[in-house]
Amino acid sequence: MLRIRMWGFFYRPANVPPPNSLAVRNLLRGRNLGLPAGQDVARCMGFRPLSKEDISTGQDGNVAAQFGFDVKSPLWYYILKEAQIQGNGVRLGDVGSRILAEVFVGLIEGDRNSFLSRCSQWTPILPSEKPGTFTMTDLLRFVGNANPIGD
Repeated sequence: MLRIRMWGFFYRPANVPPPNSLAVRNLLRGRNLGLPAGQDVARCMGFRPLSKEDISTGQDGNVAAQFGFDVKSPLWYYILKEAQIQGNGVRLGDVGSRILAEVFVGLIEGDRNSFLSRCSQWTPILPSEKPGTFTMTDLLRFVGNANPIGD
C-alpha cells in the first residue's frame, strides 16, 4: 500500500524526499493547487499571450517545449518568462504586473484601517486634463521631471 504524506501544499509518496529546488516546489504547488496556465490567464485578462516561439527562447526554451510549457505554461513559469520577454528580465510583464497590482489593491481594500477604507470618498484635487478625472498621466505631469526611483 502506498502511503501519502502532506508536504507543503502537495502530496507525495511517503518514501520520496521533498524536492530541494524552489523552482520545482513552485511548479508542483501550482499544479496541485489547480492554477490555470499562464496563457489562459493572459487571455482572460484581455492580453495577447506569449507565443510558442517566445516561450521556446533562451536557455530554458527547449526544456519548456519538451514539457509542453510553450502551449500551457505553469503560471509561475509564465510570469517569469513574460518578464524576460516583455520587461527584459528587469520588470514584470502584463500578467505579472496585473496580478501584483490586484493583490495590492485587494490588501488595501481589505484593510479597514487603510486610508482608502477610512476615506472612501477621497479623490485627488491636483490639476487634470479632464475635470472630474485624475489619471496616472496627470500625476506624472504634476511631478514633472522628478524620478522617485532614480536611473
